[in-house]
Amino acid sequence: MLEWLEEYADVFDVAIGLATVFVWIFYAQLLLSNFRRQRRPKLVINQGLGTELDSRCLLSNMSQEAIHIENIFGTVETERGRFTAPITDFKPPVSEEGPVGLGQGTLQGPVKSGNYMDIGTFRDVIKTIGRYRRLPMAEDENCLDFDAISVTSIEIVAIAIYGPEDDPIAASRVFRLLDGEQGVRLKPSDVNTQQMVSRRSRKTVKHWLKEQR
Repeated sequence: MLEWLEEYADVFDVAIGLATVFVWIFYAQLLLSNFRRQRRPKLVINQGLGTELDSRCLLSNMSQEAIHIENIFGTVETERGRFTAPITDFKPPVSEEGPVGLGQGTLQGPVKSGNYMDIGTFRDVIKTIGRYRRLPMAEDENCLDFDAISVTSIEIVAIAIYGPEDDPIAASRVFRLLDGEQGVRLKPSDVNTQQMVSRRSRKTVKHWLKEQR
């Protein structure tokens, strides 16, 4: 047995060396995968303070670094089709001292890691889309109808810049409008926010953004 081991000692050394290399490659892949996962940007679109139309639409930055919000779009789904409008900028309020600063008239700007941005109420987002697309809005308290055009869902799309890359990232989430005994409420159509952060997705976002301008 010893003679056989001595005869094939070089073969064993090579086999052990190759096994060690494969183990290191395996662990290197795990470390690289974990590093990429940690560095991958992630935005979360959610609702706060209830589930009604006056609940707040919140955009959270769950990435490791800050992001810069470029644009936010809202899309309402109706029986007559889809209507999309930018909701990034809005008319700032006027105080007794005069108009407020630019930062209070736009959603564009940086969001630090772990922080969130209040986009506004879903009711206000629907109204903004209706005004932008010049839809005749009905005078009902729920603001669900644009001259008998029933709104069935609303989609929020946030476009941002993350890191040194020029191509933007995006996140989107759809909320369905459900009519219940206690009034209209919103329910996300999916558990998670859809992330568009891959290189191919970023090209798609950039192309879509050009079409909206």
